[in-house]
Amino acid sequence: MTFELGFKEVMAYALAAIVRMSLQDGEPERVGYLAGVGDRLLSDAGVSLQPREQELFDEAKATAESELGDRYLAVHDAGVTAPLEDALVEAKVLARAGVKAGAGQSAT
Repeated sequence: MTFELGFKEVMAYALAAIVRMSLQDGEPERVGYLAGVGDRLLSDAGVSLQPREQELFDEAKATAESELGDRYLAVHDAGVTAPLEDALVEAKVLARAGVKAGAGQSAT
């Protein structure tokens, strides 16, 4: 619902939480990609996360950057530049209508 209504700030907060969970799951590439999407949403909305949320988000990004090394910037930038819906589907955060989340197969 948040996606359909275009609430970029709400989506950014949700992505910041998913970024931290992805880091705990050992998925630094997903962290970098979703961090890029989140950074773009925050920029587009002209807002920042609350200080503690921003600190946790930045820590997750720094850890992913440390783990990915030179690849981090490319992964992050891919999240920044990808069309929003495509980026969320790619990262298995959003399912397209008629597709099971994370499965990539038609629900029909």
